[in-house]
Amino acid sequence: AGATVYGMDVDTYDVKALRQSYNAFRSMIRAEPALSLSMAYLEGYSLQAVQAVPYESTAFALRDRKLLYGFLVTYEDTARNKTLDAAAQKWGEKIRDAAYGEKVKQKSVYVNYAKGSESQQAMYGYEGWRQERLKQLKRKYDPKGRFSFYAPIKA
Repeated sequence: AGATVYGMDVDTYDVKALRQSYNAFRSMIRAEPALSLSMAYLEGYSLQAVQAVPYESTAFALRDRKLLYGFLVTYEDTARNKTLDAAAQKWGEKIRDAAYGEKVKQKSVYVNYAKGSESQQAMYGYEGWRQERLKQLKRKYDPKGRFSFYAPIKA
C-alpha cells in the first residue's frame, strides 16, 4: 500500500481555498479511482498552554499556528504502485497548494505532518535566530545525529 501526508499549519481556515482543495480532491478521485481511499483532515487543539509561553522564548516555531489541515493520499497495493506513487505526489501537492490559497505568504507545516519535500523553514520556522537555536540544541543534545531519521535539523 502507498500513503503519503500533505499537511499544513494555518491560522484560520480559508473557506474559498478549502473549497478549491476539495474540488481538486474530487478531481483526483475521478481521474484516479485507485486513490479513493484518500482522506482530508482538519484538526484543531486547545492552545491555552501553548500560547501561555511567549513565542520568542522557544526554539520551536509554529506556536502561533492554530489549525492543522491536510490530505492523506493513499491506495492499496497494485501492479501500478510506481505509477500511483507519482500520481499521488502530483495530486497531493496540487490539493495542498489549493488549500493554502492566496492569503498564506509563508507555508508552514508541523514536522509530523510534513511530506519531506518542504523547506527547513516551513517545518522549523523562518526566523534566522530560531533556526540557529535549533541547530545549537541539536549539536548539544544529539552530536552524533542519532535522532535524524525524518526531516532532521541540519546542524
